[in-house]
Amino acid sequence: MNAEFAPLFELSCAERLQLVEDLWESIAKEADQIPVPDWQIEEVERIRIKAGSLEIITGNCFLKRLQSLRQLVITIIFTINVIVRKHLLKINGKPVG
Repeated sequence: MNAEFAPLFELSCAERLQLVEDLWESIAKEADQIPVPDWQIEEVERIRIKAGSLEIITGNCFLKRLQSLRQLVITIIFTINVIVRKHLLKINGKPVG
């Protein structure tokens, strides 16, 4: 564990969940700025070919699709975090907001 982040582990579970929620929300707002490494592009292409899809996707179109998929994944993870947080608050007898 990075000593710089040690104080974060002293937060309550609810506070850490809120922090994760806030972090995912901030990442989702900047998802289009996350670079797509060549190995990811190559791996997706390899999987597509293996699956029998012969559709040719141009680089720019592919990157747009990949960024869209990333945004969807971030949204799903964010939603899961919200659900888990509400569930934990309910279990602990705290008001769910």
